[in-house]
Amino acid sequence: MALVEFKNLPDTSTPLNAQNLNNNFELLSNQIALLSNQMTITCSDTSITTTLDQKREDIPLDTVLASVGDKLTLNTANNKYEIKIGSGVSYVSVSAGYSANQTTSGATYIALTILKNGSQYGKWANAKGNPSNPNVYLYTSMSDILIPVQQGDAIALAIFIRVAGTVSITNPYLSVKVVA
Repeated sequence: MALVEFKNLPDTSTPLNAQNLNNNFELLSNQIALLSNQMTITCSDTSITTTLDQKREDIPLDTVLASVGDKLTLNTANNKYEIKIGSGVSYVSVSAGYSANQTTSGATYIALTILKNGSQYGKWANAKGNPSNPNVYLYTSMSDILIPVQQGDAIALAIFIRVAGTVSITNPYLSVKVVA
């Protein structure tokens, strides 16, 4: 079914009747319900340590900060920390952020990246600071990244650490909003 586009008289191909009006109302109501789905996840402040250079690590976002609708769910099974996409969703808008402190003197730069089904989606947001200075925090965010999806896809957040070491992460979040 598609929205009925009503035409002015004398054209009678689209009569203004209850059936056509109800059809349009139902289609618009379904679209509004779909667009009323959003979830933001977070976790406690955490540290991530790598023993290898150029390592990507998932950020363990395990807590729902807020959620509306039933098209997005948090999955933490098998050490996954991702938002799963439900039925009828074809596009989501994603935003994410954190602050980080490189607590190992060997660290150089770190990057925030969005994952779709475990693979990097799009570009990453880089940050470079003064290594191992406890007073220097790198604030990084990404906003409104449009991602095509289908039922069962998963969106997650990861950090790329250039040089082996430890990064302290504070205030991380990932927000996914259904847009179509």
